[in-house]
Amino acid sequence: MENENYSIRADGIRYGIPESTIRQRLKSSTPRVNRLSSPSFGRLPVFNKEQESMLKDKVLKASDLYHGVTPRQCKSIAFNLAEKC
Repeated sequence: MENENYSIRADGIRYGIPESTIRQRLKSSTPRVNRLSSPSFGRLPVFNKEQESMLKDKVLKASDLYHGVTPRQCKSIAFNLAEKC
């Protein structure tokens, strides 16, 4: 889009992208290559891979013992694990 001689509005229509989105991306201070290779959506992770594996193991162990874990209980387990670490 940047190298062609189209306006931002024309590019938006051409590619089906809102004009405001294109303007926002072009104004961003992050280099274009970094934005495309590693998008950052949502929150930063709370657990590292090891802690996430521990959480998964606890939930699966409870499941194997035929003690189902509700979403609320899973959140509680995750909270307790986060406090320990």
